[in-house]
Amino acid sequence: HLFKSEARGEDEFLEPLMENFASWYRHSAQENMGGNYELFETLRKVMPGFRELNLSESGEMCVH
Repeated sequence: HLFKSEARGEDEFLEPLMENFASWYRHSAQENMGGNYELFETLRKVMPGFRELNLSESGEMCVH
């Protein structure tokens, strides 16, 4: 519930309450593209209703 819904930049580290998840994911996905599948599977287990992450045309990422 604390997630910011968009990333205007990249964060190398995830904040303790994950409020910068979108910015962290944006950085992480570029560094380790192969890890996305494992990340999504884990998120589905711990976040009821999680489906996917989408990158909008403007380059901002939205968490769904």
